Amino acid sequence: MLQAALRPLSLLLSFLVATSLLCFSAGEASAQDAARFREEIRQHQQRILELRKADTQERMAAELTQAANWLDESLVQVGKNQVNTVRDILRRVEVQLDFAASQINLESIRLRADNREEDLRQATAAHKTILFEIDQLTSQEKQLQDDITKVQKQ
Repeated sequence: MLQAALRPLSLLLSFLVATSLLCFSAGEASAQDAARFREEIRQHQQRILELRKADTQERMAAELTQAANWLDESLVQVGKNQVNTVRDILRRVEVQLDFAASQINLESIRLRADNREEDLRQATAAHKTILFEIDQLTSQEKQLQDDITKVQKQ
């Protein structure tokens, strides 16, 4: 009879222990997620700083500021343990930063192309000047040859 009375208590105790273990492991997983998210946020913040340095024309300043604001929001959501919201925000930040990086890279490529095009224009102008000078020298050489020929005939 005592054993029958203790049985529901034993089941309740087992349930409480199992629930506690589950909550403990969920809390541990949550702490690991928070640490992982904070590290990812730190890496994105570092990338924003690098992109700001590379964006010499400041054409992507608004996009980088928006991404920084999203990172601030994601930190708030990490504190609230909103895992899915944090994942969504970080995915948005990653896309925004990839876009900004590609635009900054494109601008850099265009700037280099413009510089090379200017170099080509200058080289072409120098080439034309040299060809003109060669033509003048050739003409002078012919004139001198003609003069030498006249002098030799006399």
